[in-house]
Amino acid sequence: ILASLPRIRNLQMLLHQAGNPCNLGTLALISGTLALMGILGGSLQGSKLLSLVLAGAGALGPVWWLKFLRKRRLAAFEEQFPEAVEMMARALRAGHGFSSALQMASEEMEDPLAEEFARTFADYSYGKSLEEALWALVGRIDLKDLKFFVTAVVMQRETGGNLTEVLDNISHIIRGRFRLLRQVKALSAEGRLSGYVLSLMAPVLLGI
Repeated sequence: ILASLPRIRNLQMLLHQAGNPCNLGTLALISGTLALMGILGGSLQGSKLLSLVLAGAGALGPVWWLKFLRKRRLAAFEEQFPEAVEMMARALRAGHGFSSALQMASEEMEDPLAEEFARTFADYSYGKSLEEALWALVGRIDLKDLKFFVTAVVMQRETGGNLTEVLDNISHIIRGRFRLLRQVKALSAEGRLSGYVLSLMAPVLLGI
């Protein structure tokens, strides 16, 4: 029944990107239970509006939780990715093939990158072409750095060239971008804190 609902694939993808903390049926059960509790809580207060608000919050709460888990998981993948690319470049330099380098990265790195690379290698081992397996990885992990990586690998396989040098350059660019973002975050910390204080001042004073 759940599989026949519209846009259910988006919810299944959200579950996967969040690390599959539960299955689809459990998610529906949790959302329905929380929505029912919200309706009962509002009914005890004698307010239909409160019942609707609590029911909506209860139904959407697990989805918000999954989005938080997805954001944290993708951030962890993004942090691990430059090191994995460097590891694959070293493996290629040592004479291994790209698929072997992908397998080595899945075995040496930690989750979530290890899990996703292992699934990609399994897709390739069980009959998909390497390009199909890599683009399936991009479909599961929607990050620009990963898209650049897969595009570079696919183009190199079609046109030739030094893949090791390409991977080294990608890793260098990603690490440089991380350094720049951290510098910007550090330099703008005081201004962002002032913005939070000013944004909260009006509703806090209104509440007082």
